[in-house]
Order: sequence, then structure tokens, then C-alpha cells
Amino acid sequence: SLPSPFAFDPPYRPYPHGYSWHYSERLEVEGENGVINPHVIANTYQFCDHAQENRILYGELAALLDCMKRRANQRKVEDPEEQEKLFWRTLDDGTRMELPEIDVTKYEYQFPAEKHFPVLLLSYVRPKHARILYACMGGPQITIRQSKLYSFETRAIAPVNLFARYLLSTALMTD
Repeated sequence: SLPSPFAFDPPYRPYPHGYSWHYSERLEVEGENGVINPHVIANTYQFCDHAQENRILYGELAALLDCMKRRANQRKVEDPEEQEKLFWRTLDDGTRMELPEIDVTKYEYQFPAEKHFPVLLLSYVRPKHARILYACMGGPQITIRQSKLYSFETRAIAPVNLFARYLLSTALMTD
């Protein structure tokens, strides 16, 4: 499902951008009984031609860290009207501005006991390549794993099924 609006901070605290990359979409992993898990799946597009095996691009690293940070700081706001107030303020003349109307510190954290904040990132790189990255926190360290760089230059060799399986995957829960 699409994450709650606060999963990636309101507009007054934008995600890092630049260096020729951007998010395509970010998805939450919904667990049993509709419970939202701390896991995130994100797609990014890297507009650079110098991706290499066994090296991470700035946009990939920034997206992984950004998703973890925002998920760790996400507040639990269930009321849709309250969520709306986190992003927009309606002025007296009826215009809407991207300013928070409420104090977020009055809400508890969405995932207070979580320590890992796992992120699965599908990174699409020019000209026609992609790779899959996984990151999670483990104490004071962050573990990042990445696949090889896959080619999407022709339909015959494009691993579309592999990327679709990862994009539609569910979290493996551990105690």
C-alpha cells in the first residue's frame, strides 16, 4: 500500500535531492490483519551514466538513508484529517500552503520498538540498467547489500520478472 503521508515527512522537511536522481514511489509493507510494518520498498531513478558493479551511487545511498531516517521518525497519526494538517494549512482567504498546522511532537512514534528499519530499493540507472539494494540498521552500523547491475537493453535479457517479484514482495518477519 502507499505509505501514510507522514512516512516521508511533510513538505517543509523535504527529502534529499539533486545529483540527478529522484524517487519514483515508496511503498509500505502491510502485514497480517492490516498492521503496517516498518519495512519500506522504494524505487529511484538515477540520471547518471557511470554506475559500476560493487559501487553505490550517491542517489542510492541517499535514498536508503533517507527512507530509514523518515521511517524511524514517523509519528503515529491515524486520523486522515490530522494527517492532512501535518502537510497543509488553510489560510483565512481559503488558499492552502505547505505548512504544518499541528505540532507533531504530541504524537508517539509509529514504530517505537523497531531497531532495523529495513529498506528494499529498486534503483534504475541510465542508460538501461537497474539493481536491487537492501539496507537495514544493526546497532550503530548500517548493512547494505546490492545485486549486480542488470541490463534492460533488450526484452530478451531484461529481468522484468525478478524486479516485479521484489517490488511485490512481503516482509520476512523475525523475532
